[in-house]
Amino acid sequence: MSHTDGKKRRVVIVHHPDFDLPGSEGINEALDFAKEWKKGQTELCAQAKQSGESEEVIAQIIEYSKKFQIVVRSIDDKVI
Repeated sequence: MSHTDGKKRRVVIVHHPDFDLPGSEGINEALDFAKEWKKGQTELCAQAKQSGESEEVIAQIIEYSKKFQIVVRSIDDKVI
């Protein structure tokens, strides 16, 4: 259970002009970015295994990665 349950969440906003392309193009660019980021987390685990990290460290990386939630939304320019 999180100390922010039922409250506003703290987030990091990542913006790129390609996300603003019209219609589904912009949405797809944002989703592709999110998928690539998640793929990077998987690759981080693979690199940790290859470098001989312990199963405990690898499990911590996996658990940390699972906690991220990726949300694609349009927001007002004033927020950025």
